[in-house]
Order: sequence, then C-alpha cells, then structure tokens
Amino acid sequence: MFHSSTQRKYWIFNDRNQLEEIRGKLNENYCRNFLEAYPNRSDVSFLSEEEEKTVLNYYQAVLIDVSRKFQPPLPIAVTATAIAYFKRFYLQTCVMDHPAKEMYLVCLYMACKVEEYNLSVDAFMQILPPDRREKTKDFVLAHELLLMQRLKFHLTVHNPYRPMEGFMIDLKTKLLRDGVSPEKWRTQAEDFLSQSLSTDVMLLYPPSQIALAALLYASQGSIRSYIVENAGASAITKLERVIEIVQCRNSLPSKATVKQLEQKLKLCRNPEKNTDSKLFKQKRSDKTKSEEDFGVPENVIMEENGLDM
Repeated sequence: MFHSSTQRKYWIFNDRNQLEEIRGKLNENYCRNFLEAYPNRSDVSFLSEEEEKTVLNYYQAVLIDVSRKFQPPLPIAVTATAIAYFKRFYLQTCVMDHPAKEMYLVCLYMACKVEEYNLSVDAFMQILPPDRREKTKDFVLAHELLLMQRLKFHLTVHNPYRPMEGFMIDLKTKLLRDGVSPEKWRTQAEDFLSQSLSTDVMLLYPPSQIALAALLYASQGSIRSYIVENAGASAITKLERVIEIVQCRNSLPSKATVKQLEQKLKLCRNPEKNTDSKLFKQKRSDKTKSEEDFGVPENVIMEENGLDM
C-alpha cells in the first residue's frame, strides 16, 4: 500500500522549491569536488542547473519514445516506473557524473524486471541498431547495481493508473444512474497521465491524487461534487495545482540544443568515469592487471563501457 511505502516516506517531497534545492546542491557539490580533484582544470565550463534540467527533460522524452517503439510497446506501467527511477536517480546523482544519455536505458531495463514484464536483455537490445547492441548490453548490465544503490534499493513504484481504474469503477456506480458514462473521459485522462510523466508531480503528490486530477481535468470539472463529497473541498485546490503543473510543463528541447550541451558535458565530466578519457582507460587497465595478478576470473570482471546513443 502506498501509505506504508518507501515511495511515500522517501520520494514524495514538500514542494518544488525542495526539489530545486536538492538539484542545486548536486550541481554545486559536483563543481566544487571536480575543481578540488583537478585544480589545473579551472578553465572548465560546467553545466548550469538549467542546462542539466534541459538534458534530463530531453532524455525523459527519449525514454518514453523508445518504450513505444518496442513490438509490442512496453506497458505504460513499465514506462512510468522507468521515469520514476530516472527522476529519483538524478536526485542522487549529478548529470555531469553519470550522463542521462547513458543511464535512461538502465532505468528502462530495470523497470521491465520490477514490473515483471518478461523481456530478456538480448530481446531488450533488439530496439537498438545491431552494431550498438553488445556494447549497450554490457553497459546496462554493469550499471544495474549502481542504479539500485542510488535508488536506495526502493524499487517498488506506485503509479496512478491503478487508482484511476478504481475511481472509474466508483464513478460508474454513481453516475451511470444519472445517464453519465465516465468512460468518455478515459482517453483524455490517460493522455493527462502520460503528460504528467514529463513533470515533477510524481515527486510531489500521491498517485491517487494524480489520478483524480486527471479525471477532474478530463471531465472539465464535472466530478467536482464527487470529489468534495469523498475527499473534502480542500482536495480541489490540490488537484487544481496538479493540473496547473502538468499544463505548464516545459517544452521539449531541440536535439541540436541537447547536442551542444553534450559537447559541453564532455569537457566537464569526471575523467574517472568518462570512458573516453585517458584517466579512465589507465584506471581500467590497472584494475584489469590487478585482477589478473590476483587470479580473478575474467567473467566476473565488470568493466564500465560507455554508450554512443
């Protein structure tokens, strides 16, 4: 149940200001730690908080688009869970430390597992061009543990789709006798929930409130009396706030804009985690040599492999 879940305890925040503060500290700490570790790189231009958000917004949209390209498309619960992982990961991790371009597929593959959507890693990789499958597969498998650690091993996600079905059933019992069918609101309500994935509402409101907001929006206010009767007049204000956030969501940045930011990111990324850097390659070489010296079997060596998505 949501009320006793880790989601409610750890992943629902007070307001958007709190989220901005967390993201701001991640950015600030990364820049400070980078300059302390590499004082000769004081000329580096770091991504700003706003630029990090631009990159994250873009790859959220890419994740959703990739989910739809599977045959058949991935269930919406899998996509929503993957988006939740993606958002939570970047409340624990700076984009300059682990770029979104590399991590979104890890989130999606993990969501398939947790939501019990039976898809082998090889079948999952069929969505990619053949020449990128093996490298991407190695990366995803090598970074599953990192993702789980940053999520604090809180892998269960409560999405608004199930509560929306419950509200639909209840509304049918109460409105059909008046000649009103709530089914006519379903498509628009589902579209609202899909649009909400691009915002922070899942980090601010319980899934039941997001579901009810979707129905309030889709019904154009027709269920206000139902909401007041069952949740009180104060609930309307909260639901209207959810609707406002979803309607005012950020527009999708252009691919050209994101490419420019990724070029900038390459210059300010932690060299120890950048697979294109000399430092990373040297450390990997030293690690492999050390493991060979101690007789570690080759099949248990987990290399970090970069992605060129």
